[in-house]
Amino acid sequence: FSLALNGGSVAGNVLARKMKHTTAADTVSYQLYQDAAYGTVWGDASGGAPRAGVGTGANQTFTVYGRVPAQTTPRPGTYRDVVTATITF
Repeated sequence: FSLALNGGSVAGNVLARKMKHTTAADTVSYQLYQDAAYGTVWGDASGGAPRAGVGTGANQTFTVYGRVPAQTTPRPGTYRDVVTATITF
């Protein structure tokens, strides 16, 4: 199987993910990774890499690691993005 995460609803780009302030135009950049060392960007066909695996018939759990890089301090508030997971088997 393959488990892909898209670029989100704000940027739409796996390599430039952003969260948007709920009431203003401000954004915060972030990235999602497959590993705790932040070595593999979790992506889809547009960038990064989907996670591949072999089904076992049992439930499997996958951890998504997130990182917000240093950037200009954003306006206080709530920031959101919607990332879609696609499983292909």
